[in-house]
Amino acid sequence: MKNSRILLILKVSLIFIIIGSFTLLNERSSPSKPLLIFPKGSSYEKEWAKVDSLQKKGLTRSSLDIVNGILEKAREDNNSAQIVKALIHRVKLNSNIEEDSYVKAISELQSEADRSMFPLKQVLHSITADIYWRYYQNNRWKFYNRTETIDFTPEDIRTWDLKKLLFEVIRNYELSLEAPEDLKRTPVTSFDDVLVKETNTRKYRPMLYDFLAHRAIDFFMNEEPDITRPAYKFELDKENYFNDAPDFVKLKLTTKDSVSLKFRAITVLQELLAFHLEDANPEALIDVDLKRLKFVRNQSVVETKDSLYFKALTRLGRSYADHKVSAEVTYEIATLLNEWGSKYTPLTSDDYKWEKKKAVEICEKAIEKYPESFGATNCNYLLALIRQKALAFTTDQVAIPEKHFIALLKFKNIDKVYFRIVKLDYDKYRKTIRKKYGKKLIDYYKTLDAISEWSAGLDNDGDYQQHAVELKMPELAKGHYIIMVATDKDFTYNENAIAYSSCWI
Repeated sequence: MKNSRILLILKVSLIFIIIGSFTLLNERSSPSKPLLIFPKGSSYEKEWAKVDSLQKKGLTRSSLDIVNGILEKAREDNNSAQIVKALIHRVKLNSNIEEDSYVKAISELQSEADRSMFPLKQVLHSITADIYWRYYQNNRWKFYNRTETIDFTPEDIRTWDLKKLLFEVIRNYELSLEAPEDLKRTPVTSFDDVLVKETNTRKYRPMLYDFLAHRAIDFFMNEEPDITRPAYKFELDKENYFNDAPDFVKLKLTTKDSVSLKFRAITVLQELLAFHLEDANPEALIDVDLKRLKFVRNQSVVETKDSLYFKALTRLGRSYADHKVSAEVTYEIATLLNEWGSKYTPLTSDDYKWEKKKAVEICEKAIEKYPESFGATNCNYLLALIRQKALAFTTDQVAIPEKHFIALLKFKNIDKVYFRIVKLDYDKYRKTIRKKYGKKLIDYYKTLDAISEWSAGLDNDGDYQQHAVELKMPELAKGHYIIMVATDKDFTYNENAIAYSSCWI
């Protein structure tokens, strides 16, 4: 499970079909009058069914013929969504024929974007930018050490250097946000035909501007394209980047760094936040603001950025404490506390010792207050991670017969453990560990007669941290032994923490 806020956030990424350009699509009621959308015309379901059928049979060129027919029909109907879908399919199908066809298709897509009208123009520029960058990601080796090209072919991406390619990506993303006021009045539903939708997500990306702005921001926040080294590099070097949204959007941002992606990201975030400041439902606003604060924290060069981030999140949570969206802010605060808690170093100091416990406490409160919220879902996931039991056990490889010896036990979130020692011929042991592992290995060890069994209580002070303790092992006769330790006396695999160590006496 992972991050962008986390996998279990249910406002799942929605994608342009085929290409897989990921973004969130959500919905917000707008006080502005929606812009009129291009008519959808007749149904295209039969044509696309033919395309799908032909592709399954591997008939790429026949599929391409049908797609070209759909494109022509969509242009006659002035159906932007179907034009987009047909163009994306053309790029994909051409890539299956030969590389030259794929490069030509990208060039045609760029030309289509340049000559199209609103809002098709903006959407095509966004897709074109994404395809350009994906081309680089799939062909990095071709761009490494490539010098700036003088006699290149503008229509042939294969002749470009990285600087030229990056310029085109940026240019297309910026063009995708032209006519922002019109984009802010255009519901994203006008492109439903090329979007994979998820339940209860449109409140986060209600208008076409939201959709396209987030796509652009996601690229501008990407550190990989930051390949230039300007004399006046733009840096997030001021504390006021952590200001509350109403103050942040008023900041006057300037730079001499004409190619800074960070600058572009922060300015588009300003515009997006300003767009949602007056929303009756704050969920889209909070979604953007959390994105902004995390980006600023990641890129800031201010030494106190972590504390500034924590304070900003705390203020944000308090401002919307009476709305379920506050649970999402709580989750981010708890994530930060958990991160800090991982810095705890036992026997050195008590710094950060109780941060994980604080994270648990605020998550529990958020879940109790807003149990059905996205934030509660994420908090439950984080709680499971923090509360997870962990066990590690080591002994010396060799110990003296008929003498007590010491073993080291590392544990987390465990109050009591059970020990079991079995004697096993070394040759059998070698054969066993080669053929068995995991549950099968533990189950095999459980079939062997125990030489000794006992339990031991552990000092668990509820800080959710890992601790270590040395334990005295019993006297044993000469031989080879397996010492097992688990959180339950039956040593049930998968349901409890289990560890083992082998040693010679």
